Amino acid sequence: KQWYQRRVAVGTFFFFGKHDIHRRTPQPTEPCEKKAKNSDGETKLGSGKQHIAPVQYNLYDKNTTCFVYGLQIKAVQGMLDFDCSCRREKPSVTGIINPFSANHNIRLYFGHKEINVPVYKNMDEAIRKHPDVSVIISFATLR
Repeated sequence: KQWYQRRVAVGTFFFFGKHDIHRRTPQPTEPCEKKAKNSDGETKLGSGKQHIAPVQYNLYDKNTTCFVYGLQIKAVQGMLDFDCSCRREKPSVTGIINPFSANHNIRLYFGHKEINVPVYKNMDEAIRKHPDVSVIISFATLR
């Protein structure tokens, strides 16, 4: 499978993970050694059964980028304004996926600069053109 086909649902969002050093695909649990103290107060490793401990991972960091599913221009502009107020160097919104229109660009503001945000008709093309995106924010009702 390609990296964009291995996805993990967290809440109502889908997170796509490239498996590199800085970002881990969320796994529910990993085994760990049990720590126990004996009667002398010494800590012993491996005494008893293995327990399951949660994995630590970051869903978002300062370089996280996303696609917005649905043509929600006001929401995207609000995200870009928030990015600018947080002093991000690049916008967090990489593109918009709208299956009801042809591919085109929308001009939005990122601070005092005007940027082109691409609008894609299908998700495959968007993911192929922007492999660094790890989050999709969906405004679709999916009824």
